[in-house]
Amino acid sequence: MCESEAFVWIRWNKRKLAVPLAQLVPLASDEMTRQAIADWQYWQDRGYQF
Repeated sequence: MCESEAFVWIRWNKRKLAVPLAQLVPLASDEMTRQAIADWQYWQDRGYQF
């Protein structure tokens, strides 16, 4: 799974949690963060791999 999924660290209830970037929905973030997430989701939807 780690070979096809990118994980990011988020803070939740004063703890760090790794979540799949493809499942991340920004609620309160800056434009650069929203764009990075949208770019990654687009990339994944197209079936691209690294």
